Amino acid sequence: MVKKEERKFLVAIELLGTGTEVIVFDFDGAIKGRSFNAINQFYPEEGLVEINANDIWRSALNTMSEALSKGGIYYDEVGAIGIASQRNIVVAWDKKTGEPLCNAVAQRCLRGSKLCQEFIKKGAEGEIKKRTGLHLAPEHAGFKISWLLDRVPNLRKRALKGEVAFGGIETWVLWKMTEGKAHLTDYTNASRTMLFNIKTLQWDAYVLKKLGIPQSVLPQVRPSGAGFGATERYGNLIEGIPIGAVATLDQASMVGLGIVDKGVCRVNYGDGARCIEFIGGALKIAKGPFQTVLSCSRDKAPLYAMEAKIMSSGVDAGWVRDNLKLINALSESDEISERAAGGGGLYLVPAFGPVNPYNKGAFAGALLGVHSGITKDHVVRASLEALSYQTKDLIDLLGKEAGTPIRGLMADGSSSKNNFLMQFVANLLDQKVNRPPIQEVSALGIAFFAGLAAKHFRQVQDIHKIAKNDKVFSPSITAKERAAMIKGWTRAVKTAIAHNG
Repeated sequence: MVKKEERKFLVAIELLGTGTEVIVFDFDGAIKGRSFNAINQFYPEEGLVEINANDIWRSALNTMSEALSKGGIYYDEVGAIGIASQRNIVVAWDKKTGEPLCNAVAQRCLRGSKLCQEFIKKGAEGEIKKRTGLHLAPEHAGFKISWLLDRVPNLRKRALKGEVAFGGIETWVLWKMTEGKAHLTDYTNASRTMLFNIKTLQWDAYVLKKLGIPQSVLPQVRPSGAGFGATERYGNLIEGIPIGAVATLDQASMVGLGIVDKGVCRVNYGDGARCIEFIGGALKIAKGPFQTVLSCSRDKAPLYAMEAKIMSSGVDAGWVRDNLKLINALSESDEISERAAGGGGLYLVPAFGPVNPYNKGAFAGALLGVHSGITKDHVVRASLEALSYQTKDLIDLLGKEAGTPIRGLMADGSSSKNNFLMQFVANLLDQKVNRPPIQEVSALGIAFFAGLAAKHFRQVQDIHKIAKNDKVFSPSITAKERAAMIKGWTRAVKTAIAHNG
């Protein structure tokens, strides 16, 4: 038996739905091994997306072995395993045999759309949001489970007999790793299903009844860092490795960024942006476009976060790249934006859907301030400025809704590599913007939390010792310049809204 002090590494398993990535860290947060394997998705009908559940399990097992092998690390040197997962992927399996009863339902599958619309028409959203913190959306696992119980032959009958287990992909992999000893999930994953009451921290009887889901099919729910059993021997996998932590990818990322203090906000920049503010232990059900979810915690005392997405389309940085062909890749926009010094007074207002920070319903985008001095470089710059202005609008509203002013900003995601974008956001918010040196923040977060559960770290604040900043962008404009910029953006948005009647 290898002594605890000789277990020098932490394994992060990221279950993405489209693939599995495993990253091995040492206790200082350095990456010592990694591997990725893609997983096929199937499209049996329009709008339906499925995954072979056994492929998910095999991928987790094989990718972990490959990552350890690439790092020259043995299984008995692993101190703990953490699992971070894409939320709202649904797996159903036989409790006795452990075999899937149908293909897993992917996160982007729309089979719950009809049922979701029925709930909206019946006016159920207010009551469900009060209990779960979530808007009604077909992506939620609750709608998918209800669909499977009604459509898969004999599934409901077998579920009522106690023969069926449901869970997300984290629950499925846990079950397989522990040979059926652990039918578990964590607060963060449960709070994304639309079935979990985020106040009582129990599966919600009201919602379950509405959807016709027996509670017996669902996993037990624990805090993210409460420990989820230990591995059993399976192929190269040895028995006895603690599975210390489980969380959604988003909430694991919050930990990996070092967000453990109330009022700190994460902005994840990809296609658009998602903003999540850590609000601590006091529950507040968000109104308007915001949602309240559970964050990673070590014990039964819950921690919460409030989030919203920048949902724009039609006129944005992607449009500038894909439709106008002004750039080949978003990475080019950094140098181009600096070249278009001052912006030329051009504002690009994206098209917005019915849910937006301006509470004006859907409206088309607009390009305002065009004159003879405007070049294609100015248009590229305006697309990045638009994302920055939206970030400010959303974060201002988020802090107000949460009742906690933003006291720090962490930015990650592919577009966060753009220095111009980060500096412009810092200027608008009049706050420092911190960017991590690695993009693997969800893996780092779940690995750290697993190590915390296995007592390789003493306290959650120890994350600050390993979650470093690559660069800090500090505000570099005057209050007068900032006010003029915001005034111009506000005028541009009002003009776009007015143009739509």
